[in-house]
Amino acid sequence: MGFSYIHFAIIQRSKGYTALARLGYQTCGSVNDGFRRVSYRAYAAHHLGGAVLLPKHAPAELADLLEFVAAVGLRENRRDAQEGRIVDFAIPRAVPSELLLTVAAFVLLPFVDLGMAVRVDVECPPATDGEPNPHAHAYLAMRAVDRYGFGAKERSWNQLFWRDRGRHVRSIIAARLTLACAILCIDAYVDPRQNEAKGVDTPEPRVPGVLFRLHDAGRSVHQIEDLKTQRHGKKARKAQPRTPKVTSGLMITNAAAYKKDPNKAAAVRKAFAKKATEVGYEFEVAPDEQLLSLAGTAVSFDGVAFRLMEECEAEDAEIVVLFARILGWPALVAEGDAKVADLVAVAGASIDMFMVNRSPSAAARHMISQTNFERLKNAIARADRLGIVSKSLAVVAPGPAVAPAGVAASATAFEVEPAVAAIHAEPILVQSGPEVSAEPTSEAILANVRSAEVTSNSGDRAAMDPTIISAPSPDGLEDLPCDDSWKIKPIPDVVRQNARHLQLHYDRLQRQIAEADEIARRMTIQVNGHDPHLSLAEFSPRPRR
Repeated sequence: MGFSYIHFAIIQRSKGYTALARLGYQTCGSVNDGFRRVSYRAYAAHHLGGAVLLPKHAPAELADLLEFVAAVGLRENRRDAQEGRIVDFAIPRAVPSELLLTVAAFVLLPFVDLGMAVRVDVECPPATDGEPNPHAHAYLAMRAVDRYGFGAKERSWNQLFWRDRGRHVRSIIAARLTLACAILCIDAYVDPRQNEAKGVDTPEPRVPGVLFRLHDAGRSVHQIEDLKTQRHGKKARKAQPRTPKVTSGLMITNAAAYKKDPNKAAAVRKAFAKKATEVGYEFEVAPDEQLLSLAGTAVSFDGVAFRLMEECEAEDAEIVVLFARILGWPALVAEGDAKVADLVAVAGASIDMFMVNRSPSAAARHMISQTNFERLKNAIARADRLGIVSKSLAVVAPGPAVAPAGVAASATAFEVEPAVAAIHAEPILVQSGPEVSAEPTSEAILANVRSAEVTSNSGDRAAMDPTIISAPSPDGLEDLPCDDSWKIKPIPDVVRQNARHLQLHYDRLQRQIAEADEIARRMTIQVNGHDPHLSLAEFSPRPRR
């Protein structure tokens, strides 16, 4: 299981934190944002790369890091502005270092499809237990972006991050991490629920960094010694073989719901019954009126959890994941039979409705990889204009052509019943986009050229310093066409918008200078008793008459 650390917050200028400072921190560069001048180059050795992910209608120029930083830094004018949103999350240690950026980008694609411009960076420093600590930092713009650049702020995005007290977004991120691992045939999962809900030990106490530095210097720190003892006990318990709990059937619940509310369950059960009736299902007479069973299937629902019987088929798993999408669930928690859970995982992978509390078996991961690997590549390619993330996928192939031993025969075909096909499940976040054309165009050539001009943030990490620009390497570049089709043409509206932003920035600086001069003048009057701007003739006493 991966370490399920998921954190998001708001960048608020009123608290002395700016988007420029955040981007400097992510890219391990240096920055002067008006509040401070700071350098994060000491952490550059742990930085493994980053990329700008853009929605469909965003201008291609924003894919360049320097252009993105300039656009973000000049857009806000208010002193108390909210300049963006940050999202940090840990990545399972089983993910190879060359695929960390791919996994992180795949996790953030739902937000890009909503219209957010995203900068994502991955790092892998050593953890306190000596193992690697792969994680991702992301900056999410709060302003909608179109072909002219950043526009007005999109207030509806706040509701997404407030939903279920943040558990909704946490479940989406965890499910995307687990799904990315399954597509890449990696045995790992991320469970964002509380430890009590997961049935695991209490979390480790947080130890300040200064105590670790004292411990590294040779001093004895009892907090760290207690932490080592606790970790040793955890490793011993993990090493002991555990007999998996075998139960008949499978129970599937909402990953973002921790408490059972009878009133809410009744409303959800009513919505489920209405939608099932619309698409042509009938209900069996159940001894418990709180339990709704679909006739002719192995699916039942009580308003809180779906239940699948042990002898269920692939079509039953399709029904569950589609209705979970309709009910607005961000991710699933599957408890029970492993074979039935694999059916749900294979059915839900194609619509990004995945479970978070377990990893599919090797056979299910093979099938998920075979059917979803190209979809992952195309989705990333649409947002990655410079092809930075796509480079790591060029040498990666989906699961083996021959399925591993143990593939269930019932999981090899998904013939959806007509009633199931009639269910229209609107995606919660992910929206379908145009397929990427395989023919080389001038934009593709331009992307290859510009990708060599932009630093990869992995050498001297000078991306945040405009005075340091790495020279492009001629190796591997394609020959440019004879005409100027590969050059960037200035868009008049974009030029006028950038000029307006620069003029507003200049006017704001002039007002600040005028205010500082006025304060200095008043302080001089208080100290010396006269205005320094008055001439000597005006200040000299008038002659007596």
